[in-house]
Amino acid sequence: MQPPAIISASRVRVVTVFFWLFISFCYYMQDVTITNLEGYRNDYVFTLVFCTGWLLWIPLTFLVTRISKAYPIEKKDLNKKILTHIGFAVLVTGLHLCAEAALVILFIKVFFPAKDIGKYVPMLMLFSLQAHFIIYFMIVAIHQGFNYINAFQKASIKAVALEAKLAEAQNQALKMQIRPHFLFNTHHSIISLLHAGKREEAIEMLVGLSDLLRKTLDHHHTNLVSVKDELNLVKLYLSIQEVRFKDRLKIHYDIDVNSLQKEIPPFTLQPIVENALVHGIEPVSDSGNLLIRIALNENFLHINIEDDGAGLNKTNLKEGVGLSNVKNRLENIYGDRFKFSICNKEIKGTAVEIDLPLVNDTPAQKEFVMYYEH
Repeated sequence: MQPPAIISASRVRVVTVFFWLFISFCYYMQDVTITNLEGYRNDYVFTLVFCTGWLLWIPLTFLVTRISKAYPIEKKDLNKKILTHIGFAVLVTGLHLCAEAALVILFIKVFFPAKDIGKYVPMLMLFSLQAHFIIYFMIVAIHQGFNYINAFQKASIKAVALEAKLAEAQNQALKMQIRPHFLFNTHHSIISLLHAGKREEAIEMLVGLSDLLRKTLDHHHTNLVSVKDELNLVKLYLSIQEVRFKDRLKIHYDIDVNSLQKEIPPFTLQPIVENALVHGIEPVSDSGNLLIRIALNENFLHINIEDDGAGLNKTNLKEGVGLSNVKNRLENIYGDRFKFSICNKEIKGTAVEIDLPLVNDTPAQKEFVMYYEH
């Protein structure tokens, strides 16, 4: 992706022409004003002849910029580059003085044959020598400055593009990480059922797993999916777990219909639901309630997942693959504009809350809390 030019080439040419016209006009007005103030008779046309020499800098400006482009002033070989430009400054200054002298002599011979050429030309060259030398380096400095600004702009855009590609690669890697993770856990559950002689339940879980894997393939190449699609994925996963937990698992949905078309990163809900089942509900025999609540809250999508299981304690406080994966992907996509928190419920169980920003939202503070082993 190429950044837009700070100023187009055609505009540079127009600005250059008008700049030197303006400088020529300013010097003309200065000479006329000084002559009038000193009480001398003013020959306006003759004064104009001497000021036209500034217009020679129009083509010379483009010549100097070409020299500046060919010999950029950089840290490497700095002294050599400066000496090179001093040499070009002398050459360009001499070229300007010769062209200016030839122009003045031509005008004087054609329009003012009575004037003494030897009186005016040496004076003209003497007074303009230092100024033209300085002008060369001013043009080089401006040209180099614009080049450095352009280079910085291109580097910034390239850095942003690379950062975006890196975030995309990280997201893809994290999504690839989550799938074998819950696949392993589900296979483990199926093997446990087979060892227990529950063949029909194991077959039912395998069928559900097959449907779930087909659904996850739909989310493989996208960074955002609708809440509706994400819920469908979670429901497929829970249908598998209902085989294992039987009547013990009671799932409650509280979904704002206005939130169904909002977009969230894929595999945001499933790892949290899986943590609630494996580390919250499964270890406690008298628990089995799971609540999934999604609602719109001002400029945020509010997600709340609760269970009435074991809750947080010293043995399960360590953060595992599922939750760290979700946090990392949310951070890659939203930066600091989201909130993630987890805590024990007042009576029993664990509550996870996530606030994800909608379009044109205001930043939310990002909060991380350690979660139990997954």
